[in-house]
Amino acid sequence: MKTFLVTNDDGIFAPGLLAFVDVLQHFGKVYVIAPDKERSAISQSITLRQPIEAKESNVFGRNVQAWSINGTPTDAIKLGCDVLITSPIDVVFSGMNLGANVGRDLFYSGTVSGAREAISYDIPAVAVSYDEYDIETVDFQRATKRMYEWLSLFLEDVVASRHLWNVNIPASDDEQYRGMRWATIDLDIQRYRHMVSKGPHQRTIYWLTDYRQDVQSLDEQSDFYLLNAHFLTTSTWHPLRLHYEVEAKQQWLEKMEHHALIKRGGY
Repeated sequence: MKTFLVTNDDGIFAPGLLAFVDVLQHFGKVYVIAPDKERSAISQSITLRQPIEAKESNVFGRNVQAWSINGTPTDAIKLGCDVLITSPIDVVFSGMNLGANVGRDLFYSGTVSGAREAISYDIPAVAVSYDEYDIETVDFQRATKRMYEWLSLFLEDVVASRHLWNVNIPASDDEQYRGMRWATIDLDIQRYRHMVSKGPHQRTIYWLTDYRQDVQSLDEQSDFYLLNAHFLTTSTWHPLRLHYEVEAKQQWLEKMEHHALIKRGGY
């Protein structure tokens, strides 16, 4: 039986987390460590200047051991891997987030950061987001059905560590839904832009505004484009970029050697 650790950035009582844990229990043993309140767009923040408390929670029933913490999604994974979970963890999941995480969101998202932290522990990790934004009308049953299908494929052969999978589920009905597609990460799209307005006493203020519904991608293989076209998208990311680091080091060594030859009058 596989063992999963789950976190999120919407808080331990978020309906998306509850729905996702229900699905995961079909595939293995589930542990949950999640923030006690919403921590969206917090990226890879950790708690340094105050202690973290972990309070046991029965919100998911007696078959799921769970804790809420006064910290971030990254804190949750660190605490789970370092202290709270003593058995080996096969996969870390973060989500199911309310709202898509595509393109540059991977740098800002608390959901993605929860998964990203697992990579430093050599644990495969998956961030899961649902392209819905209205908590009053969201249909998580539709999302969990599609996530069950995705998990059935993914868990047949979990790919190596230092690998982050980013999954986005479209808010499409059954007639619109077109299936699963592999997607590139479109870093060219600028989803968030500042809006300028006047605050109290006519002071100028800047409000970061989400233009998710307005931006369009021209890249037909990208996460933005395919999600808008009613596909469930899967992308992978190497957050540590180790292969790029090796490449850059080699290029820099060659440049320095070339410079040293010039200085010595070699040519």
